[in-house]
Amino acid sequence: MATSTTRAANTKFTPGAVWLDTSGNPIKAHGGGILYHDNVYYWYGEHQDPNVLGVGCYSSTDLYNWKNEGIAIYVANISQVANVPCAASYIIERPKVLYNEASETFVMWMHLDNDQYTLAHTAVAISKTPAGPFKYVSNFAPNNLESRDMTVFQDSNGKAYLIRSSGHTNLGIGVSELTSNYQNVTNMASYIGQSREGPAILHRGGTYYLVLSHCMDSIIPIRAVDTGWQSYQQP
Repeated sequence: MATSTTRAANTKFTPGAVWLDTSGNPIKAHGGGILYHDNVYYWYGEHQDPNVLGVGCYSSTDLYNWKNEGIAIYVANISQVANVPCAASYIIERPKVLYNEASETFVMWMHLDNDQYTLAHTAVAISKTPAGPFKYVSNFAPNNLESRDMTVFQDSNGKAYLIRSSGHTNLGIGVSELTSNYQNVTNMASYIGQSREGPAILHRGGTYYLVLSHCMDSIIPIRAVDTGWQSYQQP
């Protein structure tokens, strides 16, 4: 948790410098995602302290200054209830949170794996408040396919999607629509049969842009045209 120490407010980003929270401690939110809710930004990411493993949560109103809201969910909370074979230890990566307006629930998706990276599941947790604590719901292989690097996307019509590296050793990218409560997947909306990871997506001017890493190599943007996807350019 944050300490009582305060520091001068940030007024700019400083690339390459250690980013400190409002208490002067390094921000621990690796592989994270940001949710904007009720005029506040919430940053969720991997808290990679060997003594405290979980998902860290920070809040901000200006994107410069981030308050430590504590651990949203601990890896230990999942390992105590998840029925996962061959998991001597658990790994949580790339946590992302959506707000489901119908149920007034915050839904967290994350990559859940064992220490050998042979599980390749997604895990879901929920909370009634943005900073948590989040309660573990389930873990599974979406659409019966392995899932690793992932993100989620909420469209303007309220539908939400899971986008993830899918299949054995990240052979492709799967895009699946979520159920109405955002806690499971339905059909596979599309599949890109190219080895990619680190997905990020945005919608602008009637086009969906999916930005992907070429599996530890270059970054390759892809854009949606009509109902399919096509390579756009390689910077």
